[in-house]
Amino acid sequence: MEVKIEIGAKSFIYYYRDVLHVALDALAAAETVSFGHVPSPAEELAAVHPSGDDDGDDHERRGTLDADLCVDECRNARRAHGSDARVLAVLLHADEALVSWRGAHYMFPVRVNISNVLDNGELWRTVGYLEHVSKSVGRSASAKLAVNDTRNDLLQRLLAVSMRAFARESEEGVTAVVAGHGSVLLVPLVVGLVVDQVEERSVLALMGNRFRYFCPPSMEEMEMSGGLLGVRAVCRDVVTSLEEHLSAAVLRADDPRPSRRRDLDRDHSALAFVPALGPVYGLATRP
Repeated sequence: MEVKIEIGAKSFIYYYRDVLHVALDALAAAETVSFGHVPSPAEELAAVHPSGDDDGDDHERRGTLDADLCVDECRNARRAHGSDARVLAVLLHADEALVSWRGAHYMFPVRVNISNVLDNGELWRTVGYLEHVSKSVGRSASAKLAVNDTRNDLLQRLLAVSMRAFARESEEGVTAVVAGHGSVLLVPLVVGLVVDQVEERSVLALMGNRFRYFCPPSMEEMEMSGGLLGVRAVCRDVVTSLEEHLSAAVLRADDPRPSRRRDLDRDHSALAFVPALGPVYGLATRP
């Protein structure tokens, strides 16, 4: 499919596939599908400490489905949707590439990996092509800021288009036919990003420079990064960060001057763009 995105006076054509439909088609046509180890009720009870915390050291880690984050999200999904619910685990990948088709062009292919599908070494599937935004012609700070804003705005809007149905069904779940399993209640979740640090911060809409908090998952300060004191940093609160993104976006719409948003930038290193992963359920649950 294709859609035209207009940002200011510029128009961009986005060629894409719906991430949820790609994932459901892959599960229906796969030869081997796994949802990881599904514990019995007794095992679920034994995995919870008296303190209420899950014990993540009771299983062998062999792949994405056995990773602590994925195992914990599977437990959360079963608590929210019932013991029959299964997580549709998706990894996202985005990285600028040089492609050649009647000439060379730079663009960002967006790919997904459905971790539940074990066929052919877990193939990646391309779900979109993001148009390259060239550097600014002018050397002024305002010209560079305009290009950076266009890049950030375009990325989030295009990801939102591809993941619209995925985000909606991540809250309630979707029942679909899975090869070898029949009709299954699936809870779509993004369980990981496979990206370089530059793309990681872009996808999460965090500042790329002049920022205070260097680590996306935690509130580790730049001055302490890599040091002993850095291990004391608390985890980044997803909901609070999203509120900061929203506040900054409202301020930017009223007045685009960065000085208006300096305090918000300093407190969370959050850009004035709301990340498209924000409405995907599961990001605000443990862990």
